[in-house]
Amino acid sequence: MKKKILFRICTMENGAAQIALLNIIDYLDRTKFEPIVLLERYKGELIKEIPSYVQVFYMTNNEVLNSNKKWTKAYFLEMKMILIMYRFFSCLEYYKMNLLPDVEIAMEYSTLGALLRSPFIKTKKINWVHSDIYSYNKYKGEKMISMMHHCDITVFGSHSIKTHFESHLEVEVLNGIYMENPLNVEDILY
Repeated sequence: MKKKILFRICTMENGAAQIALLNIIDYLDRTKFEPIVLLERYKGELIKEIPSYVQVFYMTNNEVLNSNKKWTKAYFLEMKMILIMYRFFSCLEYYKMNLLPDVEIAMEYSTLGALLRSPFIKTKKINWVHSDIYSYNKYKGEKMISMMHHCDITVFGSHSIKTHFESHLEVEVLNGIYMENPLNVEDILY
């Protein structure tokens, strides 16, 4: 039986975490794993790059069809209300997807809170830190570290990201590990 891996990410706009997600999906053994992507907003150029065998779910559609400013504001307000509804009633994610993943991965630190509020209680929860985070003050950093410690594993994209993160916040991530070369080097060099 294949293990279902749910990747949580805000959008598929061009970014390092999005490219890392696509590379991880490409390198997963399709006979052992079934990747699933959950987007907060259906938006971004890289949506077309997600392989066709991957199930994609989204909480809100981010397309604005009308150029009228009044309707655009109303539309974005509606999308924000939908995301707030998912935040307070996380069980709606289960009803939307109608599946039980074995592993959940928050690909961005902005989706870490949603990972911890997940209705899938028995899943293994992994936090992915792909880039350096320097903008956090001590309070926000302590809150983020506390959230990271509630995950089963926190994966840093490289050793330098892990050491910079820990030295900046002056704390050790107890469940933190780091990876070498999470990106396809050939994509970068050629």
